[in-house]
Amino acid sequence: MERTGGFGWIATADRWLAVAVAAFSMLLPGATGYADPVCLVSRGTTLYRFNGGGTGGVESFPNQAGEIVGMTLVPPGVAVAGCVAGDALAVGAGDGGKFWRVDNAACGTPSLAEVGQLPGSHNVTSVAFANGKLYGIGGGGFLREFNPVTFELVAPGIDVAPGDTDIGGLTFDGESTWYATDSASSSLYRFDELPAPLSWELVGPAGIEFNKNGLEMHDGQLWGALRSPGSPAHLYVGRFDAGTGAFTPTWAISPALSASVAIVVPSGAPGVRGDVNCDGSADGLDVAAFVLALTDPSLFAAQYPDCGILAADLSGDCQVNGDDIQGFVDQLLG
Repeated sequence: MERTGGFGWIATADRWLAVAVAAFSMLLPGATGYADPVCLVSRGTTLYRFNGGGTGGVESFPNQAGEIVGMTLVPPGVAVAGCVAGDALAVGAGDGGKFWRVDNAACGTPSLAEVGQLPGSHNVTSVAFANGKLYGIGGGGFLREFNPVTFELVAPGIDVAPGDTDIGGLTFDGESTWYATDSASSSLYRFDELPAPLSWELVGPAGIEFNKNGLEMHDGQLWGALRSPGSPAHLYVGRFDAGTGAFTPTWAISPALSASVAIVVPSGAPGVRGDVNCDGSADGLDVAAFVLALTDPSLFAAQYPDCGILAADLSGDCQVNGDDIQGFVDQLLG
């Protein structure tokens, strides 16, 4: 399968050139760029990448191999069929929905590679990992655990949501709480990691009416993708307030025709192009990290474990090499 970030061998000439650029760049004022993360959103068989390349723009990739209803990231230490840690895992629409790995989720042209299939009798609208286990939830509110290698059902589901619900998004906060989005009430809900039946509780209304939806936790924030009802419909991408449920759009595109919606924040996606040390801006303080990314990617990963090395990809070719030096200087110049 195709992977991004194939850095290859950096020539000695490039190393010395990078050092020269570093010395020069310390004199440059820098630029703040666009600080929101990259969000990959599905709508039917189209994938959208919001804030592609850390520029704030929107990229569209239509005619994917399947209609995606849910996406999440594979966490470290979990064996998932056909995937490694950091991969985006997606589930397709309908009973017996296929599982897909989303290649090139953060950079380049994304595509779907089939890695498995759900049991035929268990409809799932969203998937998420919690403490090394894979869970799915359906529109009616049944939370089920699935084997991440065979995708078979592990245990009977728990109906967490009383009444008429239509859950589209599910995510875990990494500690003890699930969050879910419900289009029947256009609201955000939460429930415990090991929920009792019918135990979810209302966080609050989103403040915007939506039907198809997706939810993803990233860096302590709840990111959502919502499709508004009516015509023309809009596709909104933004943040939920975990305390009130209020939704604040960051991006909006129209028209968004009737189709399922899912969202994931790809691993390694840059928030700001050229912000290689992950302090929120691209400036002279990024020079040391840029040179390290250029010359020794393994050492970069060790010294900056929470930073995506693709923030040093200033040429947009999904690799970090000598072709990025001029772009790095240009970014620092603003």
